[in-house]
Amino acid sequence: MIQIQKTLISEKKKRINKKKERSYLKQTGKEYITKTGKLVEAKSMKENPCKPETCPNKCHDILEERRKGIFDHYWSLSVERQRDWIVSHTKREKVKRKRTKDNIESRRKFTHSYFINEGEGQRPVCLGFFIKTLDIRQRFLHLVISTAEEGSSNPDKRGEYQEEKEKHLTDKVETYTRFQTHQYLRKNDNGVLCTTFDLQKVLHTPYGESMLLYYSRKIATYNLTFYESVTRNGFCFLWNEVAGKRGANEVCTILAKYIQMVDERESIKHLLLYCDSCPGQNRNKTVLTCIHKCLHKCKNIATIQINYLLPGHTFMPVDSMHSVIEKSVTNTIIWAPSQWLTVCALARKAPRPYEVEVLSHEDFMGWNGTSEKYFKGNLSGKISKIQTVTLKKNHTAHIEVKYSINVETETENIDVIGKTELMPKKIYKSRLLISKKKFNDLEKLSINKTIPAIYILGYKSLPHAASVQDILADTDIEDIED
Repeated sequence: MIQIQKTLISEKKKRINKKKERSYLKQTGKEYITKTGKLVEAKSMKENPCKPETCPNKCHDILEERRKGIFDHYWSLSVERQRDWIVSHTKREKVKRKRTKDNIESRRKFTHSYFINEGEGQRPVCLGFFIKTLDIRQRFLHLVISTAEEGSSNPDKRGEYQEEKEKHLTDKVETYTRFQTHQYLRKNDNGVLCTTFDLQKVLHTPYGESMLLYYSRKIATYNLTFYESVTRNGFCFLWNEVAGKRGANEVCTILAKYIQMVDERESIKHLLLYCDSCPGQNRNKTVLTCIHKCLHKCKNIATIQINYLLPGHTFMPVDSMHSVIEKSVTNTIIWAPSQWLTVCALARKAPRPYEVEVLSHEDFMGWNGTSEKYFKGNLSGKISKIQTVTLKKNHTAHIEVKYSINVETETENIDVIGKTELMPKKIYKSRLLISKKKFNDLEKLSINKTIPAIYILGYKSLPHAASVQDILADTDIEDIED
């Protein structure tokens, strides 16, 4: 006889949301353990701090049973109702008389009164009695009172931005999908080119791991790189801080060179550009003006679209160029800014080396001078929200703007009211000055022969002045908005 053993299927245990459980215990004044493992004791009514000889409100006469009732009632309420209870039992007034010496302005602007219910009315109590009875902190109490509006507490805004967070995550997925699609369009259509561009982190010179160089100020070299998907072409545009800054004018000058270079290939009809959302360099009206003017002069390119990636999600193929360049100088010392040209040119061997161009102060144009009132409304209040901009050769009277990567997002046409024929002029009449302190540091490295003699003349010829402040290079942080 075959015995059939019955297998008991236990019900699947319900997963406990520890974060919600911890939050509930905290709100109800019960004991809980923080996410770091620290034990927080349960709330409990503390000893009455008021004494007969010092308490003007006679709080010492209030029975412990009455205090316990107030404590239990308060901690049985929800977070919002706890705050409302505090507001309804406190009073905030402007200070009527300030007692300060020597006419020094008092920092105290308001005075607070505290009450508990008694019969059909309220009786005043001391601050110490109030917070010890409820077992709350004085800082929390004053926060609730100071932020109250129209007799009720300011609502707790935690979790309020969940909808915004979900939209951001959706945009992230859609941006990635769009980017991947655009990168491979060229495989089916040779007339489409997808390019990512970005500034590499500042390349300091002299560069190396020597301790003699570590504590010295150095010359900053900038490298704006372009990488073309599918073709795998890479372009480096180098200049140092004596030749120019690191703002929209410099980016636009190089962007104009690149667009012209692509147009001369004759086969490219549609250029898709991707970059981060840094307002000082990429997402601004100066760059859009530059692209519009360049497209107007193009003979072969029909459309240019620039896409701004979401802040925090800006990894692009062009970043691989930065990695290759930085890896190539491992355990190497770069003595002069001019050596970065050789470094970039030799950094990659397959499928072909990067194309490198060095710019001087005479190359940079003042594009920001042509961008004022170029677009209707001057893009006021809009530029920081733009995600994609499409410019068409056959519709130069306006640009097409979208404020989301979502395909279903409506397109807004912004009229162009500036003169497309008006081109920028050179922005720098001479080389830029470096600080005297930086020049002295470099001179010191030359005198003690840390820098080889062959490179010393280049450093001695650097223009400098004591009036120039030695400051950090311009920021490229993406989430600072104009």
